[in-house]
Amino acid sequence: MEWLSYTVTFGKDGKSKNFKYIRYNDWQIINGLVLPKNISWYKYENNVPTELRNTVEFIDVIVSEETPKQEMFTMEEGDRLIE
Repeated sequence: MEWLSYTVTFGKDGKSKNFKYIRYNDWQIINGLVLPKNISWYKYENNVPTELRNTVEFIDVIVSEETPKQEMFTMEEGDRLIE
């Protein structure tokens, strides 16, 4: 996959007609998994990506077969669970 097109409908009635775009770049293999080195968000017009908005780099990626400790998922003070 190179591009992801998505819409946001949370908190809205009905379907959205506005598509947003993320591009997955520079694929790498880490512990047998193929993962992007970075992802980029794009501005859009008429549901077509136009210009680069921003890019996030994944640095020092670690993939482990160990189950994460439950403490990693503990809610902090002020956190809210939205169902």
